[in-house]
Amino acid sequence: MERLAGIDIDAISTAGLGTCIQFPQLDFCFDIGVCPQSAIRLRTVLFTHAHIDHMGSVVQHCASRTLLGMKPARYVVPPEHLTAFHGVMDAWGQLDRTRLHYDVEAVGVGETTPLRSGHYATAFRAPHTMPAQGYVVYRKNQKLKPEYQGLPGREIARLRRDGVAVVRREDVPLIAFTGDSTADVIDRVPDLRRARLLVMELTFLDDALSVRDARKRGHVHLEDLIPRLEHLENEHILFTHLSARYPHGRANALLQAQLPEAWRGRVTLLPHRLP
Repeated sequence: MERLAGIDIDAISTAGLGTCIQFPQLDFCFDIGVCPQSAIRLRTVLFTHAHIDHMGSVVQHCASRTLLGMKPARYVVPPEHLTAFHGVMDAWGQLDRTRLHYDVEAVGVGETTPLRSGHYATAFRAPHTMPAQGYVVYRKNQKLKPEYQGLPGREIARLRRDGVAVVRREDVPLIAFTGDSTADVIDRVPDLRRARLLVMELTFLDDALSVRDARKRGHVHLEDLIPRLEHLENEHILFTHLSARYPHGRANALLQAQLPEAWRGRVTLLPHRLP
């Protein structure tokens, strides 16, 4: 468990092997390509796409919650995957001679889904080798309108009693997750650049694979990312989905050597680890 930009996060992610990005305070995770025990207690899973390393442990998550007497899991999937998702769950129920209990919601690009404590997530298109999407998680805020700022509390209370709308809603982008994507997703999604915490895949770091080939695979190459950092306002970035070809020490050295000075204290590269 880490605390980044004031947000608790427990993350596992290695390219091709498994990704699960947990936010326990908000009772959800992004993807469940592996199923750590800590993820079982999280009811909502926001899926980015249907590659095995992002969705392959959904049956374990679902069945474990049933075994432990928890509420059925709530799975949010891109609409393109909905029919096949049901098919996988039904097939496993037949193999296991049981019925898997879960709730599923198809949420497409530009659509929203509620989360805990006045938060919600909005999906955006992520360029990848199959239909994929990322999410921005917002916190609903009520902010006093400028014309009423500075007034005594009793005066604001009186205006409220008189039916005056003294506040306006101003939703704040709190967390953004790209899922598997190319670096140009940064150019397409303004609130991804503004989120307090950006969780972003960074799969390739050196010339063992070219930027062009990384893009063909639907992944981020460090060389493609560096010029875009100047456009980011995030308080912190967690880089995930590192290729297993890189030992963490070498990967971190490659990253730090190319990062602009302003970013060196504001990024974390997730190491490889087992659930």
